[in-house]
Amino acid sequence: MKETFMQQCLEILKRDEVKKELIMITSPFFQLILNEIYPYIRIIVLLIVFIFLLLIIIITLLLFILRNN
Repeated sequence: MKETFMQQCLEILKRDEVKKELIMITSPFFQLILNEIYPYIRIIVLLIVFIFLLLIIIITLLLFILRNN
């Protein structure tokens, strides 16, 4: 009985109408989540770029010091 019920559910979910309805229902929810998370994503990306630039500066300084010795 469980397998038939699961199979029926999967068959229902495979229909194009149901897929479109699910997308329409969940789209605002995901959009809200992305709007809330977006500033944090920008901050993280900026920090990664900043760290990368600092690493480049440190490596160049290290190479400069090693060449002078």
